[in-house]
Amino acid sequence: MRKKIILLAMPVLILALSMALLGCVTTGSQGPQLSVTVTGIPAEYNGKLGWVLMDTGPSRNDPTVAWAMGTISNGSITFNILDWKTDKPYNKTGNYFVTYFVWESLDAVRAPGVDALYTGIIMSKAFGETTSVGFSEFTKM
Repeated sequence: MRKKIILLAMPVLILALSMALLGCVTTGSQGPQLSVTVTGIPAEYNGKLGWVLMDTGPSRNDPTVAWAMGTISNGSITFNILDWKTDKPYNKTGNYFVTYFVWESLDAVRAPGVDALYTGIIMSKAFGETTSVGFSEFTKM
C-alpha cells in the first residue's frame, strides 16, 4: 500500500516542482519597471512632450537601451521606462547616459527640420527602481 501511495505522489511532486521552476525561468525579471521623475522643469514647458533616452555610455557605439515619453505637468514629468527594442517595461538598474528632450508635441518630433525646444544630457546617473532627477542636473545642448 505504501508503494502505491509513493508511486501516485511522485507525479504530483514532479509536476509541482516543474511548475515552480518554469515559473522562475519565464519571468526573467530583475525587478519592477523603472520609474523616473524629472522635477523643476520651467513652467514654459508645461503641456509639452517630454522624452527621455537612456544609453549605456556617451559614445555613438554605446547603444540606447531604454526610453519613455509623456506630457509635462506642473513642472514635472514621471516616466515609466520602456525597453528600446521591445517597448516592454525596462527594469535594469545601473548607471546610464541620459538625454532629455522637450518637444512642442509628438507631431513636432515627426516633422522634418523641427528641433526640440530643449535638449539636455547627464553623462552618468545611477538609476534605481524609482529615481528623481532635477531639471538643473541636465547640461543644455
